Amino acid sequence: MRKLSILVALAFSTLYGGSALAADSNELVHYACKINAEKAKGWIPDKISLTFKDNKQLTRFWSSSFKVDLNTVKVIRYTEDFREIKYRGTYKASYGNNITTIHTITILPKHDDKITYVMKFLYHSNHYVAAGTCKKTLL
Repeated sequence: MRKLSILVALAFSTLYGGSALAADSNELVHYACKINAEKAKGWIPDKISLTFKDNKQLTRFWSSSFKVDLNTVKVIRYTEDFREIKYRGTYKASYGNNITTIHTITILPKHDDKITYVMKFLYHSNHYVAAGTCKKTLL
């Protein structure tokens, strides 16, 4: 009976990736993205770079327009079809008050790694949307 349970466990391990899954989960997936952000008036960067580890943890976020605190970024979804992250940004307005924004970034791996970037103001109805493409690299 014990041999049978070991064989069944081995079969399921092989069938569902077993140790191969463990090796893949440590792989870094890097996206270098270009975004058509002309209409966003500087609120959305034209280039960003994202690196994911363990299929869910964001280890790097770089933006061509502003600094992003990695501690404020949350991975909302990371699936085969869909990558979505969200973060809040706080910026000093020219009139002295702080402006809080919510940024949602979506990458669609099955659609040529297309990216959509949505920026909303927290206390206003204004928002900007931009789209582009990413180049995926396994590190």
